[in-house]
Order: sequence, then C-alpha cells, then structure tokens
Amino acid sequence: MDLPGFGLTGPSPQGDYRIDAYVRFVLRFLDTLNLKRVILVGNALGGEVAWQTAVLAPERVRKLVLIDSDGYQPSVLSMPLAFQIASMRGLRWVSERILPRSLVESSVRSVFGDPAQATKEKVDRYFELNLRVGNRRALFQRMDQAQFGSNSALIHRVQQPTLVMWGEKDEMISPDQGNLFCRDIPHCQLKTFPGLGHLPQEEDPQATLKVFLAFLAASN
Repeated sequence: MDLPGFGLTGPSPQGDYRIDAYVRFVLRFLDTLNLKRVILVGNALGGEVAWQTAVLAPERVRKLVLIDSDGYQPSVLSMPLAFQIASMRGLRWVSERILPRSLVESSVRSVFGDPAQATKEKVDRYFELNLRVGNRRALFQRMDQAQFGSNSALIHRVQQPTLVMWGEKDEMISPDQGNLFCRDIPHCQLKTFPGLGHLPQEEDPQATLKVFLAFLAASN
C-alpha cells in the first residue's frame, strides 16, 4: 500500500499529511478490505504510522514491525539531497516542476549502506514514482506539517509484540533510536543489520525476511 503522497496513490485531496490523517487512512484501508486484525509493518514515516495505529486501535493490530522508524526527536546524521531541497522554500517552485534524474539517484544512493545497491533499475523506479502528479508538492506539504518526535511519549503504550529492525549504517535516523523503541515498548526485540542503511529490506531482502519470518512464527 502506498500512503497518500507516495508512489501510485497520489496526493491527499485535503492536503493533510499529519500522522493522524495517515492513521485514519490506514484504518479506512483495513475496513475497505474487511481486515479485522493484522500485522502492521512500516519503514521510516510508515513505521510511525504503524505504531500510532497500534496505539489508537490496538484491537486491529496483532503484531508490529518497525524498520528504521520515525517516532523520537530526530537525530539526523545526513539528509538526502531531495529532502534538503524540499526544505528550502525558495527552490520549491523549481523543484516541483523540474526533477533531474541525477537528483533522485543521489538521494537513493545516500539511503543505502552500500551505494552500489542503488542500481539503475531501482533509481529508475524511484524516479518514475516521483513523477506521479502531486507527489513532489506532497513532499513539501508533508515537511511543513511534520512534528517529529512530538508524540514519542505515546510509544510506551504499544503493547503488541514488536520487532524493530535497523540498518547499522542508517544516516537518516540514528541506529541508537532502535534501542529507544525497545526501551519503551514492553514486548520488543531489536535486530540490527551491519552494512545496511535506511532501507534494509530493499538492500538485503533475504536477511531481513529471515528475521521477519521468525518473528511471525513466534507464538507471542
């Protein structure tokens, strides 16, 4: 599922990219598919949407998997070039209309622990998805509406069994924050992946899937 403002879903008609709007979207999505109780998995922003959904509607979430997740006050080591430009209001008019492929490639390479994993096929796919009408404007709106870490006090309310996975070379969200999640969530296990960055599930699908399947098979 692509959240509003990402991938093929396109922008939010209301222009609302706050976390609570995303949580409502996820719950409506589950209702539409008649899914009563699920395992939620989220990466980065998707991770925060997942754990906040688990807090708001605990009866709908059986287990939780957080991958390099947002949630605490950010300890950003670096920021992809595309995000840097999006934060510069003076450049937004241009960047909304002109999207060099080289900019996308630089951003994708920066979120992988091994930049060589940013293959031409992956960069092309990210580039094509960013060309979806409204996605770039949605990025600007999302950054303007973001309140990073403002709800971190709610994390201790997560009661579901939780797997936290983190790439040890993540330079967007410090790997130290994985420890914070497992400090605050009572039923939590942390798995880190040496050499991987912000998107470990894309860099090494086999290694991350092995941990994920073991977590699903556990009885708790």
